[in-house]
Amino acid sequence: MRARDLAEPYPSVGVGDDALTAARLLAEERLPAVLVLDGHGMPGAILPASQLVRLLVPNYVLEDPALAAVIDEAHADRLCQALTGRTVGEVLPKQAAAPPVADADDTAVEVAALMATSRSPLIAVVEHARRPPTRHGPSAGRHHRLPAPGTPAGHRMSNWHAWAALAVFAGAYVLIITEWVHRVAAALGGAALMLALRATDADAAFFSTDSGIDWNVIFLLLGMMMIVGVLRRTGLFEFLAIWAVKRARAKPFRVMVMLVVITAVASALLDNVTTVLLVAPVTLLVCERLNLPVAPFLIAEVLASNIGGIATLVGDPPNIIIASRAGLNFNDFLVHLAPLAVILTAVLVLMCRFMFRRAFVYDEKLAAEVMALSEREAIRDRRLLVQGLAVLALVVAAFVLHPVLHYEPSVVALLGAGLLVAISPVKTNDVLADVEWPTLAFFAGLFIMVGALIETGVIKEVSSALADATGGNALGATMLLLGASAVLSGIVDNIPYVATMAPITADLVRTVGDTHGHVLWWALAVGADLGGNATAIGASANVVVLGIAERNRTPISFWTFTRYGAPVAAVTIAVSGLYIWLRYFALA
Repeated sequence: MRARDLAEPYPSVGVGDDALTAARLLAEERLPAVLVLDGHGMPGAILPASQLVRLLVPNYVLEDPALAAVIDEAHADRLCQALTGRTVGEVLPKQAAAPPVADADDTAVEVAALMATSRSPLIAVVEHARRPPTRHGPSAGRHHRLPAPGTPAGHRMSNWHAWAALAVFAGAYVLIITEWVHRVAAALGGAALMLALRATDADAAFFSTDSGIDWNVIFLLLGMMMIVGVLRRTGLFEFLAIWAVKRARAKPFRVMVMLVVITAVASALLDNVTTVLLVAPVTLLVCERLNLPVAPFLIAEVLASNIGGIATLVGDPPNIIIASRAGLNFNDFLVHLAPLAVILTAVLVLMCRFMFRRAFVYDEKLAAEVMALSEREAIRDRRLLVQGLAVLALVVAAFVLHPVLHYEPSVVALLGAGLLVAISPVKTNDVLADVEWPTLAFFAGLFIMVGALIETGVIKEVSSALADATGGNALGATMLLLGASAVLSGIVDNIPYVATMAPITADLVRTVGDTHGHVLWWALAVGADLGGNATAIGASANVVVLGIAERNRTPISFWTFTRYGAPVAAVTIAVSGLYIWLRYFALA
């Protein structure tokens, strides 16, 4: 049995149809919603009856339903004039989602699988042959384009808005690169312009999960910054700094190798942002003790955190998005990507030996002084240390048990921060003073700017071009997805990028078939995670480290980071391409 045998005609309207006509159709057919076709006759969105009701009913009735009794039938007729002259596209809800689409030749099992993966009780069925759509039977080619996440079907922003959004983003990016203004000012200024030009709006910027501020990231950072702020008062980081230097015999390159390996391993168990928040203070103290330049060590660690983050589901926020969309679990990432993370960490260590060779200046006098120190004497408050480590252990355990507990990392971090502040004697104002507020503001501005590109369809056009260019060739699709993800994740933060690319990748998976389906998800994860190393704003951990460096009066410029990050990204992507080809194609 094929999809066409299971399909039933369902009423539909076009995005250009009169909204009042759609309302009459809903009333006459007694439907909860109507299918909306885009300009090509493709199923583009669902228009729920509740959306039209909200437009018809006055706000004072919505606030107090009891006032509905004062509206007589004549007044009700006048309310219907609110839809007069408006098209279906204009009244679609802001977050109108495209319905899942199956080909008429798909088997019943394929339809069932699509329903399961999309979690949708309704599937639109289309034919191969393109023919004019009818009101009860939309049909179009299999290779269709769906609207961008967060953009109503058939109601994208105009070309003017898209070009304006692109110009604002490019201008802000230039300011960040050149450092003519502070990066926080550039990001917030760009976000303000996006809102002023209506490239996005308040609903999309602050409440949309697809094109708005990722509050999970913001509050994860806030919670972990508060925990680190309390731990800093215990002397723990001085203890770790002295311990690490003594184990490395105060040799600068050995110290860097130790910190890189620790960061990569920790980033597989924690998310990479949490890891750099914990390791960066230790690094600052090590460099101060040995009179070493801070920038090479911090850059090496953040590169290691992004590499180590690919190993597990919780290692990097984009991995969580991919796992949710593809139905992957913690062990899937561990089996497929952990070996690659080990290889790439070794590659990074070799590259660091040559990239930062001028930083490895050994000072025997300083080394002897550090070797003579007792790390135990660095601990200033043992009781607070026990409290802080206990809370941190609980937070880490909750991170690792995310597949079981289903608590978002942001919730875990906030709970941990709240618990630690409640039980410790440290004043709340002092803890909040240690938070990197400029970093959080920068993230907010960046999320809004990227969200505007999503809202106006700019990122969707790039993603769709990628999908069209791959055809049905699995190897070509994999390598193109890997390379394109690496490049684009160096320009925009990899979290909104992966959120945008996830539905496109799902469509590619259906195109190439089950044999090579999962490899596309691995290509997306690897490309997005490693591509984030290319520039200072490519990944969340990069921005956090730059904020820490600036706060400690050792600023790292955009170009300084890129000078080392871009070559590492290029080499690791090339090695990853070889790994993917060997494991999933040549030796499969």
